[in-house]
Amino acid sequence: MFIVTPAMAKMAKEYVVNMIADKKQKKLDYLAERDAKLKSLGLENCDEFFVQKIAEVREIIGSVEQQAVAEA
Repeated sequence: MFIVTPAMAKMAKEYVVNMIADKKQKKLDYLAERDAKLKSLGLENCDEFFVQKIAEVREIIGSVEQQAVAEA
């Protein structure tokens, strides 16, 4: 049997709160970085569908370039 002391419970709660805050901050950082990249491409007003399509096109372009280099 394992007994949780008040100090252990407090430490666990603080750990969880810190992890949640860290996750929220990482999400905000990711969104800010994504928005900056979109803005640099002139796509700041597009919706998620177009962002996904742009990513798919870039992936296809990359694979075509690799194939062309391999064949050359």
